[in-house]
Amino acid sequence: VLFADVWTRSAGWFKGDRIKNPDCYILNMTSMNGKDSHTISAKAGQTLVLRYNITDGRVNVAIGKENQTPIYEEKQIKEARLNFVVPADGDYIITVRAKRAKGEFSVRLENAVDE
Repeated sequence: VLFADVWTRSAGWFKGDRIKNPDCYILNMTSMNGKDSHTISAKAGQTLVLRYNITDGRVNVAIGKENQTPIYEEKQIKEARLNFVVPADGDYIITVRAKRAKGEFSVRLENAVDE
């Protein structure tokens, strides 16, 4: 409950389901207004699988390393199924900004790379 209260005060409001795991970030939004982010550590050659279906409101998405040009950025997303190869090892920050949004959004890391 405390986490939800902090989220509400600092970033807007969110209703729905949110999953943040080392290899995925999922938002099932009943309603979202504000900003949320999650970091996924990836190796060069792995695939990020991006899926979204936004049914109402506006959602902007950016994926990239801190203080670098994003490897993916899109405004007012609606629906897509995209796969893209991670260009370099590192921590990739996925940032979602929403205004009165409803729908589904997910990023999953696939293709484990041998060490």
